[in-house]
Amino acid sequence: IILSTLAHHIFPWIFKVPNVIGPYTIEPIWLDLLTIDIGSIFISILVFYHSVKSVGLFRAASFLYGSIIYTGLQECFWILSGRFKILPFETYFFTKGGIWFLEIPVFTCLGWYIIAWCSFYISRVIFPNKGYNFHAVLAGIFAVSFDFFIDPVMVNLGSISIYDNAQGLWVWLTDPAQCFRIFSIPFYNFVGWFLVIALY
Repeated sequence: IILSTLAHHIFPWIFKVPNVIGPYTIEPIWLDLLTIDIGSIFISILVFYHSVKSVGLFRAASFLYGSIIYTGLQECFWILSGRFKILPFETYFFTKGGIWFLEIPVFTCLGWYIIAWCSFYISRVIFPNKGYNFHAVLAGIFAVSFDFFIDPVMVNLGSISIYDNAQGLWVWLTDPAQCFRIFSIPFYNFVGWFLVIALY
């Protein structure tokens, strides 16, 4: 995390980081970044506390680290494979972050953890007598349902930025004519959300 944070901010050419302005709402920019990182860490601590009370320390810690590493590496793969032409098309990138895990902001990794735990826990509460496979599928459905609201807002956050030419929190690079979209978001994003949460 330290190396990728330094690379992203000081040596952006290593990962070919796009030179765009994110949706900053507070000046100075470092205060905006600090606020989002501390906020996501605080919420993650609350969720972790809940998970420890629910399933014990070992399982809660496994879920925390596993979901961050698993989803973080998945997302980095998609971003970097599109950027470095491993895929036949570019995918997307993030425009704002203080602390970075390779090519995604740490608050995104923590967001995946929060959503994964909450989706899984809710599925267990609603259907306590079902097995893990059922809970996994239902958690994936819950996560996708939540993302129908998240993605369209996040890609348009540039409109509330203090800078005129700001982009959203992440930017989709796929050609709209080349893929089916829902609420301006490529459909494969929602399939990916389901698979990432359900398989994890």
